[in-house]
Amino acid sequence: MMIRKFLLLLFIGLAIQARAQIKEFSITCDPADFQFIYDNYEQDIYIPASFEYNGTVWSNVSIRIRGDGSRVYPKKSLKVRFNTDPFPDGRTSINLNAEWEDQSYIQQVLASRLMRESGQHCFTSEHVRVNLNGNFFGLYVLIEAVDDRFFDVRGLDPEGTTYKASLDGSSLSVFDIPNYHWEQKTGPNQDMADLQQLIDDINSAPQVSYSDFVDETFYRSEMVNMISMNILLSLGSTYYHNYFMYHHPTSDKWSMLPWDMDKTLLYYGSGFPYHRSSTIWVPDNPYHEKAIQSENILSEIRQRIVALDEDVFSLTHIQPIIDSIQAVISASVGEDVTDDVTDIPFWESKIAAYENTFAQRAANVLTQIDEHPRSFTVERVGSAAPGSEVTINWTPSVSPLQRPISYRFRFGDNLDLDNNSSITIDNITTTEVQFTTPTTEGTYYYKVEAYDGFKYTNGFDTYNPIVITSEIPALVINEINYHSDTVVAAGDWVEIHNPLTYSVNLEGWELKDDQFDHSYWFNADDEISAGGYLIVCRDTAAFQLQYPNVSNVVGNMDFGLGNSGDAVRLVHPSSLLVDEVVYMDTLPWPVLADGYGPTLELNAPELDNSLSENWTAWENRHGTPGAQNFEGLGVNELEGFGLALYPNPVNENWLYISVKNAQQADAVISIQDMLGKAVYSNNLNLRPDDSLIKINHQLSSSGLYLLNIRTGSFNTSTKFLFQKE
Repeated sequence: MMIRKFLLLLFIGLAIQARAQIKEFSITCDPADFQFIYDNYEQDIYIPASFEYNGTVWSNVSIRIRGDGSRVYPKKSLKVRFNTDPFPDGRTSINLNAEWEDQSYIQQVLASRLMRESGQHCFTSEHVRVNLNGNFFGLYVLIEAVDDRFFDVRGLDPEGTTYKASLDGSSLSVFDIPNYHWEQKTGPNQDMADLQQLIDDINSAPQVSYSDFVDETFYRSEMVNMISMNILLSLGSTYYHNYFMYHHPTSDKWSMLPWDMDKTLLYYGSGFPYHRSSTIWVPDNPYHEKAIQSENILSEIRQRIVALDEDVFSLTHIQPIIDSIQAVISASVGEDVTDDVTDIPFWESKIAAYENTFAQRAANVLTQIDEHPRSFTVERVGSAAPGSEVTINWTPSVSPLQRPISYRFRFGDNLDLDNNSSITIDNITTTEVQFTTPTTEGTYYYKVEAYDGFKYTNGFDTYNPIVITSEIPALVINEINYHSDTVVAAGDWVEIHNPLTYSVNLEGWELKDDQFDHSYWFNADDEISAGGYLIVCRDTAAFQLQYPNVSNVVGNMDFGLGNSGDAVRLVHPSSLLVDEVVYMDTLPWPVLADGYGPTLELNAPELDNSLSENWTAWENRHGTPGAQNFEGLGVNELEGFGLALYPNPVNENWLYISVKNAQQADAVISIQDMLGKAVYSNNLNLRPDDSLIKINHQLSSSGLYLLNIRTGSFNTSTKFLFQKE
């Protein structure tokens, strides 16, 4: 009995000592308010509260639910905003992560610590106890925000632009839409032009000279270290969502900054492929994929992994850290009833599993680099006609052990091609494959794997859509009313324009916003005449009350457009994205469209409607639904840099472009298909007067294309339809 009492007192004493080593936060708020934000967790709703730490009380704070996919879990992450006086270390807000998916509670804290010890700029993180209205609420991880303060304390210039990869698919790929996938966190507003330039450059940089491109664009040793640490930590979700890109204002170079590392070795395992940067559902990231295809850079990565394994990443170094963390948080883990940890033995088993996986990772990675087939690049095709013969090429893979390489090709209508391919061709000994496309129109996918007789290696990219369709009418999203004023309360509506010389039936087409489950389906009676317009409404009755003379109107959409920004997407029955506009309610987008009466009106149907400068919100008028936006005003009459293309549609191997430029300039002209694949590129010199330039495009597939002209100071685009005869 005395021994049991002694052990109990010892445990209580150790628990009190451990609690003394961990920060304790107390939040006080209206319980009904807190329940409200928990019930409405998908929305960023702030509620008033007070906050106490170390004897200091902040009476004016606001709290909300934070996070992305983690919001659905029973234990939710919190953001605390200090509205007047900041936190003692200068933070104006703090992030409290629930870590629901990390049953060890240590992955985020360890990963951020090891990143910093490796020399990488990385956020700090530590465990804290959170009390709510006088009761223990749970064990959380305090995450440092990447904001102006973050750069200040590290001696970095906060005037540099910083972009957060906000949504799945933020992969620096040709499919990225900066204003949709990314969020600017610091620096002057440039409409993400520098980020778009980085995306264009990193995807177009030739692999043979990629090592030189890295020296020009990134800090090489920093990049090698970042990739090495991502590989060692098995950070499988970093490159398509969880990172920042920081643009140094003085050197004009870029740095990648890590973020949200709660899914590391325990989630992806010690055998996670070193060459993989993404999942099958989103594009691979060229920052990583093209680096490991460069033998020079891969050699440096291997050397860095060896050095890290002897120092920062060694179990000898990390074991005392884990033991210390375990001692500090053990009592809180046992006390927390809101997490997904059943009991202390279960939690300890997760920590043991982490240690075991950690100990195996470096050796596993080095074996992969030294023995497995090298990564390689697969050609993007973009589109093809039903029942046509298609050839797909790729660069060769190499076996470090000099084993013969063969290839496997998979094709199907589902991205999970390992389990859903309709065409599988094995034992390909060349670097190309020919196959016949399905006769059914739609979006399909393909991938190529290299095989040395022992291991398979996927090529870059494993996200390769190919649209099978015979005709794609080049319709245009021409006008958007996303926030009506109180005078003309017509509700949300979108105008679609048909610039072609023939009418288009819209049966099977979709109009969507930024949510993939929000769709308005057109029916068999919906049609746009040649040169005509169609209005799609949220509320047709409200629209026709305000615009009784507009006849070509359909609806009702069962979703609305966001007042603070959204996407409007027009999708062909084949699933091809024909047109897309991602608008914002802030500059450089016309702000008068945000509830002041005017609509967003495209300056001319030929212009690239993804660019904010090609839209206007005209004061004192409530849009021009069902009619031309600018009567009598052609594209070349617009101020500044103008661009027109003839003929359109294009049905020959050539086209003419007419350019109005304010001054002589060297420019790059390029053509991309609607999947982002570059199909033409050339240099040209623009003159101050109108330049008429003949282009031999040599396109092989019918479809919608984007022609772009870029100078050192300006960028403009126009869409055109190619119909192969």
